[in-house]
Amino acid sequence: MVQASGAEAGLHAAEHETDGRDEPSRGGVRAVERAVRILRAFTPERPWLTLAEIAEAAVVDKATARRMLLTLIGMDLVEQEPIGQRYALGLGVVALGASVPVTVDLRNVAAPHLAGLARETRAMAFLSILREDGAMCIERSHGNPPVDVRIWNVGESLPVNRGAAPRLLLAHLGAEERARRLARPLGAATPHTLTAPAALEADGALIRERGWAVAVDDIVEGVSALAAPVRDARGRVAAAVSVSGLTPQLIGQDGQPLTDALTRVRTAAAEISRQLQDMHWAR
Repeated sequence: MVQASGAEAGLHAAEHETDGRDEPSRGGVRAVERAVRILRAFTPERPWLTLAEIAEAAVVDKATARRMLLTLIGMDLVEQEPIGQRYALGLGVVALGASVPVTVDLRNVAAPHLAGLARETRAMAFLSILREDGAMCIERSHGNPPVDVRIWNVGESLPVNRGAAPRLLLAHLGAEERARRLARPLGAATPHTLTAPAALEADGALIRERGWAVAVDDIVEGVSALAAPVRDARGRVAAAVSVSGLTPQLIGQDGQPLTDALTRVRTAAAEISRQLQDMHWAR
């Protein structure tokens, strides 16, 4: 790992530098906003980036990006290849994510249930919460599936109209918040993705009525998902438990979810809910 020499000086210099390429939001600090844009430049699909790629994604010049990277390296938030010119997120980012209060109890409680669910269904099991940019995966477990479909990494968000868990979380929002989110452009990943607000509202009503969600071919053709809600001590939907796998693993020839798979998903979600509620009342 490269040591940051003069990192603090670099940070202060970058804070006062004006290159005309970006403007801080009202009341924001330019150096902080630039540092966050640099961190957000890294994605599961592109975990290693060159200086030029980082500068382009963060909308800063290379000199500013280099100084910011030196500071972030010194704080263990970024690392650089020992031999090479590429950068990646550091372990400090993992430590920060693990400390987010809203996810700590959820992840700790859910992890063993997700592992069991993945093993029993031979599918990928996920725990997700709703964020402004969509449904974010905060934990997942591998179940030795027959075909490994690499979608929805931890920390990655899916649009609210794609997948069983995102649509379940959308369905349990209040009417005004649903309308606000459905007013945004909703793209399609496959011909089976729901994009019309009216269709998503009807889907949401059905999800609320039956207590679970199903998605077939709407992210990747041939892949399906089932989801059930995790509720907090007040009965509100706090997260979703879901499984994703090849369609024959989860969906019967009649087009309906396989009873065993759906029961396992709903049982896991109910058990996680119960444990979270017990923890709340014990405090």
